[in-house]
Amino acid sequence: MALKKLEGETMGWQILVHVILIVGAILMFGPFLPVISASLKSYSELMLRPFAIIPKKFLWGNYLKVFQEVPFLLYIWNTVKVSFLCTVGVLASSSMAAYAFARLRFPGRNLLFLIYLATMMVPGQVTLVPVFILMRNFGLIDTHASLILPMWGLTAAYGTFLLRQFFLTIPRDLEEAAILDGCGYFGRFTRIILPLSKPALATLGIFTLLSMWNNYLYPLVFLNSPEKRTLTLGLAMFRGDVDVQWNLLMAGTILSICPMVIAFLAAQRYFVEGITLTGLKG
Repeated sequence: MALKKLEGETMGWQILVHVILIVGAILMFGPFLPVISASLKSYSELMLRPFAIIPKKFLWGNYLKVFQEVPFLLYIWNTVKVSFLCTVGVLASSSMAAYAFARLRFPGRNLLFLIYLATMMVPGQVTLVPVFILMRNFGLIDTHASLILPMWGLTAAYGTFLLRQFFLTIPRDLEEAAILDGCGYFGRFTRIILPLSKPALATLGIFTLLSMWNNYLYPLVFLNSPEKRTLTLGLAMFRGDVDVQWNLLMAGTILSICPMVIAFLAAQRYFVEGITLTGLKG
């Protein structure tokens, strides 16, 4: 009798949890419905019936027009190139710095780490002008290098903190065994630390990739040539002098988030595991 009552209570809690999750999913997905609806409407219908969720006629051709109106594939390629190189650079610089702060012993290590963390408090807008002057002196304005190189340093503090907390949880016994086998610092870093840190690296990679994919300020300031534009600037091409082609802009927005959804689904297992482990052991 007591067992049946316990099973009934457990099932009740599971139903309640599922109802809460379904309501939360609907609330999270709700803002995307008007965007999807607008991407399937004609311009005139969108102006006359802006709040109607279901279009009178589904214009799937709007997604094809996006590629005809602007060089959308070029913008995607530029964004993929910049985001990928930024992510690789941030992972490399952050992981090496995190290993130094987590494993090496040198004078002033804790003070230097605190100073390093303090740079996280500085808003990106504050460093925009100094970085612009630096890139101009290097002759890198209107190149993708002006977007990639600064991010290797500007976003490294957060990545270093995240990875250092994860590296501290890796047992030192593994490294000591490697030392007995004659493995140096670089060997221990590449053969032991990095393979065991895939969840944390995937988490940092997703965060960095997402940040660079949606970056609008730096491309707006550093890029001038139309062929160098990224997706965020490319979507602004649908804005005319008088009006905005909202239906094409919404279709372009939906297309622009598809690669990020694919990347998240591909790394979902590592991403969730990394968030969980970092939260528990950090």
